Amino acid sequence: VLGQARSYARAVLPGLLLVSVGMTIAVAPLTTTVLNAVPDGYGGTASGINNAAARTGTLLAVAALGLAIGGGNATAIDPAGLTGAYRLTMAAAGALAALGALAAAFTIAGREPARTTAKTWA
Repeated sequence: VLGQARSYARAVLPGLLLVSVGMTIAVAPLTTTVLNAVPDGYGGTASGINNAAARTGTLLAVAALGLAIGGGNATAIDPAGLTGAYRLTMAAAGALAALGALAAAFTIAGREPARTTAKTWA
């Protein structure tokens, strides 16, 4: 996929760094938003459901991207075809991520989270 003239540091690492920064910026606020939206007595249940949904989504995404790149017979694809399939699949994944961001921007209500005061121990 990299080709002979491209190195890992120039071809793969920038994309990985971009994804890691994006995930760092997105995951913590999203989790906080989800858990703040439920009543206090259901925080553990909400956390469990959120965790299960995140893991299931990751598993399905990895499986779908693998299927999109090579299908069931990835060893029969020549390197040039695999490179093209990889690029197309990553572009589709990026477009879906952008679509998800737009959907979130228009559907998540912007309200101030409830402020709680810290308990002091006497």
